[in-house]
Amino acid sequence: MSDTNAIVQDEGAGLFGFRLEMGRGYDGARMPVRRSGFATEKTALTEYRRSSARMVERAYQQLETDGYSRTTLRTLNLVLRKAFGEQTGRNLGLRKPLESDEERQVWTLAEARRFAEHVHEDRLYPMWRLLLATGLRRGELCGLRCGDLELGQGTLTERRQIVVEDPGSRLRVKPPKSYNGLRVLKLDPITTEQLADRAAGQGTRYLFTGRTDEPMRPDSLTDRFNDPAIAAGVRPLGPHQVRHLIASNLLDAGYGIHEVAERLGNDAATLMRYYAQVGAAQRLQAGPGASGVRSQQRDWRPFMLTGGTSERVTLLILRSPG
Repeated sequence: MSDTNAIVQDEGAGLFGFRLEMGRGYDGARMPVRRSGFATEKTALTEYRRSSARMVERAYQQLETDGYSRTTLRTLNLVLRKAFGEQTGRNLGLRKPLESDEERQVWTLAEARRFAEHVHEDRLYPMWRLLLATGLRRGELCGLRCGDLELGQGTLTERRQIVVEDPGSRLRVKPPKSYNGLRVLKLDPITTEQLADRAAGQGTRYLFTGRTDEPMRPDSLTDRFNDPAIAAGVRPLGPHQVRHLIASNLLDAGYGIHEVAERLGNDAATLMRYYAQVGAAQRLQAGPGASGVRSQQRDWRPFMLTGGTSERVTLLILRSPG
């Protein structure tokens, strides 16, 4: 059906207008937008299409603020554009989500360490430490259960995520974002011990909960992260950027693409596309001395992110300067 059917005319005044459905609110109620007073049908139709595009663009911005990656947003955009084109026979006319996460702001190592020091006495410090050591996604952190921790092996198995669904802002347990998200993470001894203490004191099967012992909500995790970040004097960029911090620093330290992708639960090709050029640019900016360090690291025997290497990964982010 053509979107010209959305334009209506006030027979009394002779002016044109439209009604645009904005979806549903958290309470499940519809949120329509009505505009009227246009002199011609063409003017009303132009504004209708602009409003539709702006509505989708604002939705993309909100999803990115909530922690969704630009890969997810671009996939959503492709599906939406195709469905819209098949339904109406025209282009939606909106700006695409940015192709690369290179423009996303990311903490420096100094900021990450300052944050870790500030939250050391926080009730959720084991979760913050785990985030900084592994780069787990918000939903993955919230979906962790006490049984996912293997103390004898010092490992944590990532099996699920918790997502927020509308209407009603309900929580739903789902498999990880992709097949690569199903993974076993080797942890350093300190992180393992802290998570073990956390699991022993829980009155529920979930490892991280709110004050009512319900699973932590992904949409509230960002605020819980940004509030102490502001108090620590670092930029409140949200938890998702920690994944980019870990990826870029591990790659720059000499870890292989497949090793880092396995750690983060990413596809290796996606990781290479987003981070390889960034790492190369950083090394060029570092000057001639950086190439010697890089060569020396490349001479090390290949290693996976297991065993003692997991401790090196944690120390890379959490150690104090010097």
